[in-house]
Amino acid sequence: MGIKRFPAAGFNTTCSLDVVEMEAIEVAGVRKSFGGREVLKGVSFRVCRGEVFGLLGENGAGKTTMIRILAGLLKQDSGQVRVMGSPEPWRVSELLGYLPEERGVYRRARVVEFLRYLGELRGMSREAAEARALELLERLGLLPHARRELGRLSKGMQQKVQLAGAMVHDPQVLLLDEPFSGLDPVNTRQVERLIGELRGEGKAVVLSTHMIERAESLCDRILMLHMGRGVLHGSPEEIRARYGDGRAVIEVAGSIPEVRGARVAERRGGTAVLVVEEGSPGDVLKQLIEAGAEVRRFDSGSAPLIEIFVRVVEDEKGAGGG
Repeated sequence: MGIKRFPAAGFNTTCSLDVVEMEAIEVAGVRKSFGGREVLKGVSFRVCRGEVFGLLGENGAGKTTMIRILAGLLKQDSGQVRVMGSPEPWRVSELLGYLPEERGVYRRARVVEFLRYLGELRGMSREAAEARALELLERLGLLPHARRELGRLSKGMQQKVQLAGAMVHDPQVLLLDEPFSGLDPVNTRQVERLIGELRGEGKAVVLSTHMIERAESLCDRILMLHMGRGVLHGSPEEIRARYGDGRAVIEVAGSIPEVRGARVAERRGGTAVLVVEEGSPGDVLKQLIEAGAEVRRFDSGSAPLIEIFVRVVEDEKGAGGG
């Protein structure tokens, strides 16, 4: 079944708190090309303070290019960008923290010395930078390794040190490009917890990832990109409600009677997946019970984001958009 997208101009890009002072980032109609190939095609969104905003999409969708524009490392060809009120993000770099997709540390430097150096580059005193570094290392579970050489740490630990480096100067906006790549479950949980704490501190966090399930549980709102275009925008709940397929997964003992408004999409032993085409899943459940079916499990809800996004991408390709 096809899925109807928002047109780009129809995205609800307003912050969840409708106060101008709460806006940390505003992006309107941004386009960017490299060597004649358009990578971003009129992207628009806003990010509030105290919000985790996800940029989702497959490899090559334009996520990293958008992050670099927000960080002031690239300039858009057209459209507008405002970060903390400035149309030139590099001018407010002291308010930004950036974790690039490419990883790299000074392998011979000791962890706390590396972070202290980054803090001093941002104008912090030596004492303040070291105190902040030790605080972040404790929050990330790395305090016992503060005096170790970076080259002796695992890749996951090095990545968390880089995240601490992006935060050492206490920025108001965090731009994180694939922060979970290469992390084991324990380190992933620590980074997730830290991102939640940043939200609580009123920071704006932009999270670029292709891990849709991770963003679904972590982000307040998301923008899904495909071939440089925004194809879905809103909170995970809004997207599921708007584009869900009305599935009901019903586990029964024995055969399933025919019911009005639904069809059996799949059978696996005593389990059937019914797609509700008219009415509601509750109506289907009522019909099954009245028909004498022994219902063992009933799970009603819309498709997860990853399935919705896959359908959007397939529709785009079918329409010649990729």
